[in-house]
Amino acid sequence: MRSAVRHGGVLGCLSRVEAAGLWILVEPAAVHVAMPHNGRRRPHEGCDCVVHWTSSAGRGGTASLIDALAQLLGCRGEEEFFVALESAMRKRLVRRGGLARLRARIPARRRWLVDFARWDADSGLESLLRLRLRAHGISLASQVEVPGVGRVDFVLGDRLVLEVDGKPNHVGPTDRH
Repeated sequence: MRSAVRHGGVLGCLSRVEAAGLWILVEPAAVHVAMPHNGRRRPHEGCDCVVHWTSSAGRGGTASLIDALAQLLGCRGEEEFFVALESAMRKRLVRRGGLARLRARIPARRRWLVDFARWDADSGLESLLRLRLRAHGISLASQVEVPGVGRVDFVLGDRLVLEVDGKPNHVGPTDRH
């Protein structure tokens, strides 16, 4: 956050999303700074800031999460945006009103991403799988209760169960079982 403020703006885009503890696909290599349209860049020592010009000022050294998500879509694309959006929804860091504001802020051709997002994604890998399969016309039932088994990540059709877990859930033999 200090670099963003030193630069003349506030923490924005991918840096703001990461600071909120949301799922991201790639660690930011540089600080993303949200700058007001009437602001002035102040390059500083070691400055490799990525600047996002915005009409919102932000508070407390950070852009709003809605502003940061809108910046993220333009900066890093649909997949990074979607993973972070579902994470924000899962953690209840955005509400329905915030989703409406976000939807209004992004290009019309990409608003379907907000409509497609779910509140119950358990990981960024789940979000990414659903998004990528949708591009191929494949839909999955998410977070399905299976009698005698419990809740599973996805069901394709009426019987193919897909579990999407990262390395932390499969480190030891017991976890892999």
